[in-house]
Amino acid sequence: MMLINSGLKLNEEKLQMFENELKVKLPVDYKEFMLAHNGGMPEDDLMFNYHNSVNNKESRSLIQMFYIIYEEENYEIYNLKNICFTLWNDKALTKDYLAIAEDPAGNYVCISLNAETYGNIYFCNHEYEDAETGTLLMDKIASSFSEFLNLLYLDE
Repeated sequence: MMLINSGLKLNEEKLQMFENELKVKLPVDYKEFMLAHNGGMPEDDLMFNYHNSVNNKESRSLIQMFYIIYEEENYEIYNLKNICFTLWNDKALTKDYLAIAEDPAGNYVCISLNAETYGNIYFCNHEYEDAETGTLLMDKIASSFSEFLNLLYLDE
């Protein structure tokens, strides 16, 4: 996968600082991706499928951007830290989920940090809330970030 507009190269220390600041423990496969790429926009339209619980049908979307970890405090639109804090503060996500990417419609791709579902990848629809929790409605895409990357395919 070729990514453009990625962030500056990360090292283990910078990634650890990010984890400490957010008080999270990132899955190893996602950390490896961030160390290799630090987010970015796929050069090609990469699609993924998921089961849409709103209409109970198979759906698909594409990755517009994987969020970036910035060294300096800034307000870039694809700033992973700022996006996570905003979603947590707005109660759109609980702190055991991290938004790691988005599609062109503004929906999120999230990774679970919850002990029971650790590393699972979810499509989080920004237009629908879970009736019980009030958080964004989530539909599982994959059991790990590596599996998610393997499920991505070119839009024909």
